[in-house]
Amino acid sequence: MATIPKFPGYLSRRGRFEPKDPSAALPTALPSGLVLDLTVTQPERAQLSCLGPQWLSGLPSAPYDADPRGLGSARGALARYLSPRAAVSAEQLLLTASTSEAYAYLLLLLCDPGDSILVPTPGYPLLDDLAQLCGVRLLRYRLRYDGAWFMDTTSLPDRAQMLAQRVRFVVAISPHNPTGHVMSGAELRALLALGVPLVVDEVFEPYVLKRYETDLDPLVLGNEAPLVLTLSGLSKSAGAPGLKLGWLCAQGGQASAFLSELEYVSDAFLSVNQLVAQGLPQILTQVSAIQARIRARLMLNADLVSEVFFGSAVTVLPLRAGWSIVLRLPDVLAEETWLQLFAAAGVSVQAGRLFDLPLSSSVVVSALTVPDMLQAGLEKIRAVVDAETAT
Repeated sequence: MATIPKFPGYLSRRGRFEPKDPSAALPTALPSGLVLDLTVTQPERAQLSCLGPQWLSGLPSAPYDADPRGLGSARGALARYLSPRAAVSAEQLLLTASTSEAYAYLLLLLCDPGDSILVPTPGYPLLDDLAQLCGVRLLRYRLRYDGAWFMDTTSLPDRAQMLAQRVRFVVAISPHNPTGHVMSGAELRALLALGVPLVVDEVFEPYVLKRYETDLDPLVLGNEAPLVLTLSGLSKSAGAPGLKLGWLCAQGGQASAFLSELEYVSDAFLSVNQLVAQGLPQILTQVSAIQARIRARLMLNADLVSEVFFGSAVTVLPLRAGWSIVLRLPDVLAEETWLQLFAAAGVSVQAGRLFDLPLSSSVVVSALTVPDMLQAGLEKIRAVVDAETAT
């Protein structure tokens, strides 16, 4: 986030951001000059071969063809890519430059200033900023951990509270980051029963490492609902954040009318790069191999983390999905103190409180990290914890 100039008289209330907690993430440089960075979530930086913007240089150019829903050939290829999961047509899809932009479109179209949306906690910190920019409030329902992550249905508002708080849509992040929680069919239907549109952020869907019979694909759920909006993009599915292409899939009885309205918002920006859209059919032929390489790294690192902390006071929360691993630390020290000790040892991690994790002390590490670096960093963390918990 850019530094906000010190002239609040010129800023709207939407633009007055509170400074981020500087202790929520460790510094990227220490006096020793040695940092084992366990926070890298960009595949290329983690030495995973993926698609980058340079890949576009080999694509043929074509005359610009503005379409508020995105290039038809790209949406057709995307519909075919999604077809093994559910029957999706190109007419149900709208391209964006990112899932963040898709969220912004939904906030602009579905909410008036002062309205609310219902989101999970632990959550996605960027949603706070996007909601503030659109003048929208966030209400939260809880995910809890008791050997596995689950949705606390008692934290959902009732219909009267939904109306009083002017809740316009509800967000499910499934698979969830950083917990890896995947919504069950019962949990998704509990959100749908709230009576407002359901937005499912499924950017980590290709990286579900363990699937259960109780799981329900949101693309299938959309067929039984008034309006379900599923978000994803190339950032995670192709490991290519630099290509800047995401999508929104609208399903349900109100989908067609909704997309007709959403076109007006998209048409005001027309932000999707046409060269990326033209290349999407070719890009999608390569994502299977890319996803396989990423999943292999995730499984390797999940085993590595378990091995390093076997028999220690650190609890490794199981990696079911996504790119993050949560480490629950012993309560002998506060989370802030643990972070300071890890920093002094030259290890960079993310604080659990950055995501509002409901754990007294925890840190989050990237499961994409180069294995040698991950092992070295985890061994330092274990040494610190062992020293502080020695009897």
